[in-house]
Amino acid sequence: MKPVRVGCIGLGWITQRAHLPALAALAEEGQVVFQAFCDKSEETLQEQAAVYKPHSTYMDHHQMFAEQELDAVYLSIPPTAHTDEVLIAADQGVALFVEKPQTLDLAQVVEFNAAIEKSGIVSQVGFVSRYEPSSAPTLELLQQRTPRHAQIQNFYSGQPIRYWTSRYELCGGSFVENTIHSVDLLRYLLGDIEAVSAFYVESLPDERIEPMNLPHVYNVNYRFKGRITANASVSRVMSTV
Repeated sequence: MKPVRVGCIGLGWITQRAHLPALAALAEEGQVVFQAFCDKSEETLQEQAAVYKPHSTYMDHHQMFAEQELDAVYLSIPPTAHTDEVLIAADQGVALFVEKPQTLDLAQVVEFNAAIEKSGIVSQVGFVSRYEPSSAPTLELLQQRTPRHAQIQNFYSGQPIRYWTSRYELCGGSFVENTIHSVDLLRYLLGDIEAVSAFYVESLPDERIEPMNLPHVYNVNYRFKGRITANASVSRVMSTV
């Protein structure tokens, strides 16, 4: 079997710590070849290229798609940075792994989904909780019972890591950036969601650790199609207020 020719768009924090090391292990086994790297930062691009030795490097994804024959692309960029990367990949029949959150724009999600369904490519958004070792046995256990309610409780703290994940307008807040892993796990365990309500408590300027402007608290309620409810209580209180 020929190795999968992989292109990587976005070589930031998650790509360096998760995707490239995992793909490198597959490359050593001859299952994957690093065909192309693409990033807006020339410094980051050259640093990662020096380690993983892709065949080609680019700072423009249009040029990469035009010049390379790719089997799959890892797309790992901030949600507000998405433009036509997904659409081009779908049009060219290139399989996609897209980091979450895919975008903050619902209309853009609908457009992406339509292109992916039309092309029939393999596509995966980077949710990982459903692949934890405990997830499948939990699903099997729940199928022997009648669940009626589930609860998520996440309490985040700590200093800002990256600028875009510290800004509400760029990441959608801690719920969209982090807690969606837990929500996706509930969808795996309980089925599709049919109704949602949510309340956020915003942080005030003097209650924040710069550059963070994220809400203090997120409280979200779900009703699933199988007559199951769930509640997610999430906080990232960054002061003693």
